[in-house]
Amino acid sequence: MKIVRCLKSLSQRYPYPVLTIGAFDGIHLGHQAIIRRVRERAREKRGTSMLFTFSDHPLRALDPGHAPLLLTPPEIKQEILREMGLDLLIWVPFTQEVSEMEPRAFVEEVLVRTLGIKEIWVGFDFAFGRDRRGDICLMQELGRELNFLVEVIPPVALQGRMISSTLIRNLLGTGKVAEASLLLGRSYMIRGVVVKGRGQGKELGFPTANLKPPKDFLLPDGVYAGWANQGGQVYQVAINVGRTPTFPDRDRRIEVHFLGFEGDLYRRQIEIHFLERVREERQFPNQAELAQAIREDAAQVAQLLSGHAQSG
Repeated sequence: MKIVRCLKSLSQRYPYPVLTIGAFDGIHLGHQAIIRRVRERAREKRGTSMLFTFSDHPLRALDPGHAPLLLTPPEIKQEILREMGLDLLIWVPFTQEVSEMEPRAFVEEVLVRTLGIKEIWVGFDFAFGRDRRGDICLMQELGRELNFLVEVIPPVALQGRMISSTLIRNLLGTGKVAEASLLLGRSYMIRGVVVKGRGQGKELGFPTANLKPPKDFLLPDGVYAGWANQGGQVYQVAINVGRTPTFPDRDRRIEVHFLGFEGDLYRRQIEIHFLERVREERQFPNQAELAQAIREDAAQVAQLLSGHAQSG
């Protein structure tokens, strides 16, 4: 997959471009349906499958106070798209100039003149151009006028619910990580470098690898079951998210206890996959009761994970 980070660098013409465009936050099952169809259609036409997206959510430029937390960090988003077999990823910043383009100008100047699209595949709620004034009806009208095909993919539903990034974000925000992962089509995951902790987990007999929550971290405080990938090795883990209120004056941390593993992970990068929430975070009257709760959590996590394939 080739990545283009500036539209002005697109000097060459690609054979029969089949494009989709959108934020694609999370690349959930609905997004995946669109991307698969774009890829299949490009192969049918011996053309080029393209995805046009922005390197950050447009609201972070237009209305930062209302911009959502991202489901998928940029580097992970690119990896997923690469694995899906796209030919070309157009990954550009959302600028003031882009935000002010009228719908017709965007289609004529960017999609037709610069990209030379032959087909565009979009979701049922697609909107584009300044203030999202352009809709599917306008895109179809422009397609007839400018000689490109417009195809609309219907919404994808699972268990009676229409899949959307907003729904998944809401599920994660209330700790329903297992439900959210079903709609994502994979586990919710983060990456981070292990930072120095206070050693209190080790004192209790449960050493942890400590991470600072990423800026877009969506899960509430609590204990979770999951998997960790470190250096290509996958481990079962019990994860505590929060401030551990039994110990006062602590910053929010993600503390990862590796089941059946001992070793120094300080300054190493680990990838954490969240499978299921075990319980809310709570305060204990003393360290002995906290240690007992951790033992019970670890046993419950091991039992939960024994019935699941390793996540990826």
